Amino acid sequence: AVLQPRTPLPSPSSVLPSSHDDYIVPMPPVSARSSLPPSPCLPSSISPSPPSSSPFTPINLTIPLTNMRTPGSDYSTPNGAARYYGDHSPIIVGPIPQLTNVADHVEPLNRRIFSCCCFSALGGFLFGYDIGIIAGVKEFVSFQQHFKYPSTSVLSLVVSVMIMGCIFGMGLSFAFGSFCDRFGRTRTIQWAAGIYTAGAILMAFSVDIWMLILGRFLGGVAIGQFCAAIPLYISEIAPPQYRGALVSPKSLFLAIGMFIAYTLTYIMLNTPNGWSICLGIPSVPSLFLAVGMIVTPEPPLWHLNRGHRMQAVRAVQALRKPALPANFEAAPASKWKDIFSTRRIIKTQLLGAAMFVLQQFIGINAVLYYAPEILRDMGFSV
Repeated sequence: AVLQPRTPLPSPSSVLPSSHDDYIVPMPPVSARSSLPPSPCLPSSISPSPPSSSPFTPINLTIPLTNMRTPGSDYSTPNGAARYYGDHSPIIVGPIPQLTNVADHVEPLNRRIFSCCCFSALGGFLFGYDIGIIAGVKEFVSFQQHFKYPSTSVLSLVVSVMIMGCIFGMGLSFAFGSFCDRFGRTRTIQWAAGIYTAGAILMAFSVDIWMLILGRFLGGVAIGQFCAAIPLYISEIAPPQYRGALVSPKSLFLAIGMFIAYTLTYIMLNTPNGWSICLGIPSVPSLFLAVGMIVTPEPPLWHLNRGHRMQAVRAVQALRKPALPANFEAAPASKWKDIFSTRRIIKTQLLGAAMFVLQQFIGINAVLYYAPEILRDMGFSV
């Protein structure tokens, strides 16, 4: 018997890790096995010796020719594992991989994954726009006149209520078993975009200051949902080696949103009802995000964790071109205690948490929300 690599030979990086072995021993039908002439080299067994050109690590595995298992079954041997697919099918010799991360066994990155990541990161743009727009709008003369020159404390409430909404929205994301886990990542983003759209329209057509505050609060709730769902969605559809790079556009879009908001308030400063236009403009991209997430596929891992195997296959096919191995499965569910399982993980968690906490304590939010007042006090004409 001549040992042959699988035909067509798969790429080790796209199907199996480099440490896995996968060889095929062609076998005759059962009816012909009894009449096989004895081989001087292989009297009762086959000891494969893979060709030197094989990309896999050679193995030393003996497969008896008799007492074969049922077709499709996996079984152990003294030196490894094997899978038998029937009388007229070959035996696959080598470890049978149990895939725990679908992204590890497909093409590293493609245009479809990149597009889904950037499109979902549009929520970061809405966050940045919401931060920058209120800083300039509250200085508009038309704004002051429409809301009858609100006091400083009321304006402070208008600014800070969005942060209160963020806290509420983030808490809501982790309540009731987590919205993202129960209803899906894309649906959570879709709902958040719908809430943001409603808040933006409410702010644009506010007749009093409390209506404006309610719209700001709804926008904050949506942003809290964005902050929980968008990084999770991107990290689950992105290949491991690109996760950090593909999550970063959310922060980039946040900065772009702030820049556009500051620029727009400068342009609309002397426009009648310019404050209403500025506050209502984000309803367009948020509505676009809500509609677009309807056709954006859920991460395959979410389907697997809920037992929807066929939906997971369709999600992989929608995100990636290569075929999915037939024996993939979801990784075991993680627990909260796992983030403290090793010293290395603890250090990583503490470093990441410290970066976020210290970023808030340096006071950058106060500068962003009150930039016009700060510049005016410094002697600039704004």
